[in-house]
Amino acid sequence: MRGTTFLKWTGFFAGCVIALEAMISMAMLGMGEVSRGASFMLAGSITAMISATPLLALPFSMRLARLAFVALLFLFAAGILWLVFTSTRAQWTHQLAAIAFAVLLIIRVGLKMRPSPHMSR
Repeated sequence: MRGTTFLKWTGFFAGCVIALEAMISMAMLGMGEVSRGASFMLAGSITAMISATPLLALPFSMRLARLAFVALLFLFAAGILWLVFTSTRAQWTHQLAAIAFAVLLIIRVGLKMRPSPHMSR
């Protein structure tokens, strides 16, 4: 029990550090300190902030953290598919890998959400 609590709070601390880094990056953008690559820095900051969400929810609710993590994976899968199919330089292997990741993610979540046969008794 103690190891799990330590792991949860370590994850929470890591989430706080990631979120703080994203907020500092957004503050730098807001002050106008970045002249080149501002859109990429904003996209990275938003991605870091969204990525920190499951870690911040971990010590309070494992169920909510899992839900946030699954939502994060679906968001990343959608982003990967969008990037691969809108890019002019993407090869067919990249497109195939992105489709495989999305399909495997859907299958994995579908199998996990399926009702257990032991629960029906």
